[in-house]
Amino acid sequence: MIFEKFPIKNTLGLSSIVEQFLQNHEDVHRLTHGAPTPDQILLLAAQKQFDHSKREVLVQALSRQYEKDGIAANQKLLDMLALPNSFTITTGHQLCLATGPLYFIYKIASAIALARKLNDEANGNNFIPVYWMASEDHDFEEINHFHLFNKKLIWNTDQRGAVGEMSLSGLDQVLEELHSLFRDSEKAKRWMDKLSNAYRSNNLAAATRCLVHEIFGQEELLIVDGNDVELKKLFYPVLLSEISERKSEAIVTETSQYLESKGLKAQVTPREVNLFFLEKGSRERIKFDGQFTIGNKSYSEIELVKLLNDHPEKYSPNVILRPVYQEFILPNIAYIGGPGELAYWHQLKGVFELYQTNFPALVLRDSALILSPGTIKKMNKLGLVITDLFKSQKEIIDAWMEADGLVDLTCQKADLIKLFDDVTAKAASVDATLHGFVQAEGKRQLNALENIEKKMTKAFKTREEQKINQLEKIWSEVYPDHQPQERFTNLSQYIDELPEDFIEKLIANFNPLQAELKVISLN
Repeated sequence: MIFEKFPIKNTLGLSSIVEQFLQNHEDVHRLTHGAPTPDQILLLAAQKQFDHSKREVLVQALSRQYEKDGIAANQKLLDMLALPNSFTITTGHQLCLATGPLYFIYKIASAIALARKLNDEANGNNFIPVYWMASEDHDFEEINHFHLFNKKLIWNTDQRGAVGEMSLSGLDQVLEELHSLFRDSEKAKRWMDKLSNAYRSNNLAAATRCLVHEIFGQEELLIVDGNDVELKKLFYPVLLSEISERKSEAIVTETSQYLESKGLKAQVTPREVNLFFLEKGSRERIKFDGQFTIGNKSYSEIELVKLLNDHPEKYSPNVILRPVYQEFILPNIAYIGGPGELAYWHQLKGVFELYQTNFPALVLRDSALILSPGTIKKMNKLGLVITDLFKSQKEIIDAWMEADGLVDLTCQKADLIKLFDDVTAKAASVDATLHGFVQAEGKRQLNALENIEKKMTKAFKTREEQKINQLEKIWSEVYPDHQPQERFTNLSQYIDELPEDFIEKLIANFNPLQAELKVISLN
């Protein structure tokens, strides 16, 4: 397995906000701490104030969560988390089925890699990577499937509400379908055992914790479920303020308007109340238009506050407040996210200031591209190198035709244009009324030449059909469904070809502070 590294700005399309963030552009720098460096992150750790009582609640909550899910938590990590000089490096993601697209794996590997790097600085602090499970999310259609071998495997269920609480009824059919797609190999069997073991859990949150625990081990990573009554109690002041004062909408709107004044697109839209209300099988937005409504029912502020006092766990932060919740209950100093996440975090610093919560360093996760042995063989046969993969198929085919030298009629078209320019001038000197006639004839001849060129191009592609088919097969792995591989393909597709220590090698080669694409060539 070979890792090669390429600047991410030359390989993946990034939003203007993220491009400017990585460049420390003045328009966006004031909205974050700027592009991260080790020194900057260590300085944030030195400045971080985190109440010891919060640590105690957090450690107890994590111990309880692991025990409830039937998983042995790493007591050494929990003991370390309780220390005042311990800080977290966090990434968060939805509870994707069977880990979903590859970047689910890359985000967690990035968090572990950055924590290792900071721990190697020997600065007297401890840095613990954390995966925050988006267990309260309700966009089930985004996580109920995964792709491999040109198939879409879907978990069909009519359950609603917070996805983490969903039972796993019906998932056995998905696992059976997955198993049928594998070769009969030891690697595939071990992977299926991990999946089967995880999805025997009580709900999707427990299953995801179990699977991530199995993939990354227990030595370095802690997994947090924010859907926890004791953790919600810690967040009570913010929940109360969001109901009673509702200031965050105006703050985020002002930042969004600033971004748009700079020609940058705001990613998320704040609500008058940035909370959902959780009940069994439902997650309803709390609306306010002179009065509060949840679903079809109206509430007074007194009633909502009473519900909050009695059941804080029923209140769920939306995309505006979820980052604040995370930073409120964790001793966190850096958040690792994808390009879309980092873009919307640029809208939130004012909300953090409102709730007197430290804003973390933002770190762009590592990106990677896996090339299977079959794809590498096709590339070698076509004479392609890795940098060719960052071009379009058309650019490559055009380069082939240019190298062929027979299809391009650019010179001939230029000669024809010059010829008719001369003829037009001569004809017009004889009779000015001939000018339009000769020009029209020249255009007709040029169109004829362009039609000949198109037919020659078509003939070339027919002649080189086998090469072009091979090129399309390469693109189907690199850009499945016209998307970057990491946003579409599931890890399962490469299980038979990955080395046993793939995760460890991934972490060892990742460094999210470098903003690079790692191209992984499998042997």
